[in-house]
Amino acid sequence: MRITNETEYSLRIMHRLALAGEGGRLDARTLSEELGVPPRFTLKILRKLMGGGLVKSYKGASGGYSLAAPAADITVRAIVETIEGPLTITRCLDENCACGKPGMDGSDKTLCYFHRVMAGVNRLMAEELEKANLADAVAGDIAGEIRGERKG
Repeated sequence: MRITNETEYSLRIMHRLALAGEGGRLDARTLSEELGVPPRFTLKILRKLMGGGLVKSYKGASGGYSLAAPAADITVRAIVETIEGPLTITRCLDENCACGKPGMDGSDKTLCYFHRVMAGVNRLMAEELEKANLADAVAGDIAGEIRGERKG
């Protein structure tokens, strides 16, 4: 299982906006060129991030894009869910999906072994993505620079 390129690019874009600092603005062209994301794809991603309330856009000569909230308040989970939708690693976890166990109507999913396994994996993944935020990503970059590690 892999996240999509769109989500990977979204994480890079959000990270770069966080590096610009609070109130820092970058235009779509700069983001595209610096991050190696195709220009049209960059604009599509920025629209989704704006729709999710994670990015603000500014018009005019000093326009561009910035984070809509402090970096510490933007979790990796929020970014992933803005692009991918709710975290659900299997259809079995959807509210309206009945488990495939014969004779079950889906009302008691706790009886389905696979549902319990997938629900546990999904919960752990959601918790980890919720713990990680853009401020930590920026701090990790700074710590790496201090230790002489390469960015990338």
